[in-house]
Amino acid sequence: MIFPNNVVVSRACNIAGNRDTVKQRISSNQISYRQWLTVNDTSLDVRTADIPFYTAELANVDNPADADTIFWQVHKSDMQPLLGGLAFYNLQSDSTTVQLYYVFQNKWYKPWNKMASVFYDKRISPSIDSSLMRLKRAVEAQP
Repeated sequence: MIFPNNVVVSRACNIAGNRDTVKQRISSNQISYRQWLTVNDTSLDVRTADIPFYTAELANVDNPADADTIFWQVHKSDMQPLLGGLAFYNLQSDSTTVQLYYVFQNKWYKPWNKMASVFYDKRISPSIDSSLMRLKRAVEAQP
């Protein structure tokens, strides 16, 4: 089928502060993932890694331990892990552009799953937007 095997859904926002400070607060769990990503849902388990969980065509294979990105999986007992990441860009001196994204991987032999991937953006975008706004408030509330 002509639908892609991998679908990336992402949103971005600007957060006050420099890239290293924002990334350090998140990666050190000073701002908990439960606080902004999983909304205190105890049935979800977030696991982070220094390297991407993704295939070579979705990640920068020349530098797999990209210092500007945090990669994670969100696990729930009865579901396949949700793959995602948080990328940090210093485009302005007084703020950091933060991109939250999820990667959905479909099997080539599951045409109905691939067809359903057309609607991933519409289904998950409101959740990504609210997660980014919670993250923005949490980061900007800290001194």
